[in-house]
Amino acid sequence: MAQKKIIFLVIIVFLSISNVQARIWRVNNNPGITADFNNYSTAIASPLVANGDTLYLEASATAYNPGGLLSKRLVVIGNGYFLAGTGSNPNLQANTNSAFISSALSFDSLSSGSKFLGVNLNADLWLDPRGDNMTFERCRFNSISWFTLAPNTANRAANITFNKCYFNGAAPPAQFYYENLEITNCIVNGSMSFAVGNINSALMRNNIFRGSAQLNIFNTYFANNIILDIVPSNFNPINCTVKNNIAENNLLPAGNGNLNNITETALFVNPVGNSTDGQWRLVAGSPAIGAGETVGGITPDCGPFGTADPYRLSGIAPIPTIYSLTVPSTVGVGQPLNITVSTRSNN
Repeated sequence: MAQKKIIFLVIIVFLSISNVQARIWRVNNNPGITADFNNYSTAIASPLVANGDTLYLEASATAYNPGGLLSKRLVVIGNGYFLAGTGSNPNLQANTNSAFISSALSFDSLSSGSKFLGVNLNADLWLDPRGDNMTFERCRFNSISWFTLAPNTANRAANITFNKCYFNGAAPPAQFYYENLEITNCIVNGSMSFAVGNINSALMRNNIFRGSAQLNIFNTYFANNIILDIVPSNFNPINCTVKNNIAENNLLPAGNGNLNNITETALFVNPVGNSTDGQWRLVAGSPAIGAGETVGGITPDCGPFGTADPYRLSGIAPIPTIYSLTVPSTVGVGQPLNITVSTRSNN
């Protein structure tokens, strides 16, 4: 119990370095732990939680269910994913349980401007087209579908951003269209295909798209991506700018820095001995190194690790974390309690 109290005390000290106008709320459903709330749905429904506040979902072996309808502009921070077991990234969190939600998340127009960081979303994501300026960064989406919650006349979702996320596939809805959609520095390990007319404008840059299903895109600036497994007939860019991408098969248009017929072995580190997401880092001598589009005199690599702000392993949020904690199992009466805490900033 002393060890848990120390962990929570250090977390609170770190998180208190924030905007004094907003509040930080702890959400923890572990038995025996006293926090502000014991569930995500309870926290977002509370009249105490106001626009601009932050919810910190703490590590747990139990899902934070139900998801609920978000009607406030909040920041929600989890502790990442792929923290334990096969394919994990070691030594990133002292508590290797994930803070995960496995029931549908819903957002209405009052949630516009909300941001999710480091959250493991094993659930459906329901978007109201009136909920604009939503950001999902360093999150994991597992078996996700996007549906229309309450479409308005224009059926428009504007300024939705997915940055440095890990997808196990996605099924964007046909009921509304995206304006200024951004998908950058992401690993998409499955299908991501949009219906005709779904995208009014989009940026898809420095991602990996890997899967046998279709990749249909429209009105999109598509650059510095790596496409694996997808056959030529299943890649359909319509009214798109396609530049400086790399494909395993012969599917990219000639010119504009595009490269076809490049194998995974030539591109990436060996998957043996690397994590689920870490295996997509570039190997020394990879054709993707320096193959991106030059902007402002800077030529990046292709793929999610290829920019100055790359994909982060396990989606660790850009806040201080405790990755190692040593507490003696016993202490003699009158003896000092020697504790070692190791932290990192995770910018």
